Amino acid sequence: MPGQGLSKRYETMLDKSALIIDDSATARTMLKLKLDKFDVMVESAIDGFEALHLLQTHQPDVIFLDHIMPGMDGFQVLEQLKSNPVTQAIPVVMYTSQSAPKYTIEAMALGAVGVMPKQVSNDLLSQMLDRAERYQQGLVFNDSPIPKDTAVYCFSLPDESLAIVNGKDFVGKHVDRTKNRLRCDR
Repeated sequence: MPGQGLSKRYETMLDKSALIIDDSATARTMLKLKLDKFDVMVESAIDGFEALHLLQTHQPDVIFLDHIMPGMDGFQVLEQLKSNPVTQAIPVVMYTSQSAPKYTIEAMALGAVGVMPKQVSNDLLSQMLDRAERYQQGLVFNDSPIPKDTAVYCFSLPDESLAIVNGKDFVGKHVDRTKNRLRCDR
């Protein structure tokens, strides 16, 4: 039986699927090998155009998205995913060599549930899979990677509720949503 012998923590990922969007065959293969250890079925796309075409007929449980790709960069793909009713609820983890705090803030503001490096550890990958699952369930996660001195940012959750990131945790604040723009009151 698949997954037999896995710890209780990893049993929730059985029968899950992921889409890796990355122009690097090596990066796709390395992440696939790591996801195989969690019994996650993997499909891949070499760029945003191929991914968007694939997503018309298949919606994975989580998407791992590279940032620097030919054609559309990762943020452009992320914006299209989050503006499409068919794909907006799929959690997206940026899988990239970008590591600046400003990058993480922008990725989360655009709708990513997290950012992880190309040389990801099994522990961090497990955390991202758990975060993606909580996102699908509409749960707010409190382990934000955003630095503590960060200003306030807004983002949408799958159930259309909103949360504010204040650098320490997620707290409810008054938020006005008009014309797909968010205005946060501190």
